[in-house]
Amino acid sequence: MKKKSIFSLTLVLLFFVSTVLSPVYAESEEELQKKKAEASQKKAEYEYQIDMKQNTAEGIENEINKAEEKIKTITEKVNSFDGQISEINTNLEAKNQQLAGTQAKQAEQEKDLEERLRVMYMFGNEGYASVLFSSTSFTDFIAKADMVRLIAQADRNAVNALETTVKQVKTQQEEIKADKQKLESLKQEQEIALASQNDIKEQEKKLLAENQHVLDELQAKADAEQAVYAAADNSLAAIAAEKEAEAQRKLEEWKNSQNGGNNSGSGNESGNTNEGSGSTEEPAPAPGPAPSVGLIWPIASQYHPIEWDDMYGDRIHPITGVWTWHSGYDMAAPEGTSVFAPGDGIVTYADWNGGYGKCVMIAVDGGTVLLGHLSSIAVSEGQFVRQGEHVGGVGTTGNSTGNHLHLSFLVNGNYVDPLNYMHW
Repeated sequence: MKKKSIFSLTLVLLFFVSTVLSPVYAESEEELQKKKAEASQKKAEYEYQIDMKQNTAEGIENEINKAEEKIKTITEKVNSFDGQISEINTNLEAKNQQLAGTQAKQAEQEKDLEERLRVMYMFGNEGYASVLFSSTSFTDFIAKADMVRLIAQADRNAVNALETTVKQVKTQQEEIKADKQKLESLKQEQEIALASQNDIKEQEKKLLAENQHVLDELQAKADAEQAVYAAADNSLAAIAAEKEAEAQRKLEEWKNSQNGGNNSGSGNESGNTNEGSGSTEEPAPAPGPAPSVGLIWPIASQYHPIEWDDMYGDRIHPITGVWTWHSGYDMAAPEGTSVFAPGDGIVTYADWNGGYGKCVMIAVDGGTVLLGHLSSIAVSEGQFVRQGEHVGGVGTTGNSTGNHLHLSFLVNGNYVDPLNYMHW
């Protein structure tokens, strides 16, 4: 009786010391989980906005492509203006030379006409009559009459030629004036086209800069939320690792106490697995002999996973239809099918656990077993269980598409492939 009292006191002291030495965190697990969820939601919102802005950027790029086509057209037009301007300048030079020749011809014709008019003024019409009456014969008269007629015709031709030359000069001057106006118009059009081209380029740069600025801000916010998420996740992992270490320590103490109790004939005096029953019998084992190494599957063999889609790793999510990572194995079974402990351990969690629904977590040698989507829970947190002991029933609670058991295995708070720890 004295040994039993000393042993009980030792367990109490060990529990007290372990509680005192447990790390104290600034935030609770619930607060950290909430922070993770909020950060994840905010990050998703920012990423959605980033996607929208990227779509906007694609739209801007399309507009920019259209603008580039317009710039190309304007550039081609400007190049054609340069050719036309060069051609007009060449024509202007030729027409100026032609005008100079015409003006010289006009000056010569004006001089000849002035001389002719001066002679006519001096002699008057009598000159023509005296020429005719001085004829010595009829034949001579006819000849002189033809000469007078030719002279008169020449006078008329000179006047007509002068009038034509004046008209040509006037026409050429008008053409040159029109060409100059056209040249000025083309120059103005060229300047407008170049200004438009520059405006398009500036608008393009502005749109790209504004959109990139917004994208950078959104990405910075998303990164900040990711940092918050990662920090909370690291804190939760640290808490989980500490809890797992504490559970492993308690598990080792429990095993030692069981060995010590068996050697002293005390049986299950700790009372954690069959509390209040007073029985010294071992819990009922799982169907079939328990393996000497590794953990047993927590459900009867006919329900073991047989489809790779239900296993650990990447898969298409049965609810969202999105390719995602799966943290463990799913085993379909009727509702209420017995779920038992894969190994000796201590229950570290027995309650609702988000997407896992009703969930039991058991610290066993080497890590922690997670059993999810249960219809019922038959154990409580802090309880010690034996391998094969009934801990709950198969269900479809949480995020589930049908009755099945989800099995995960965690080491230091991180999910690992349970297959490496299970005994087939």
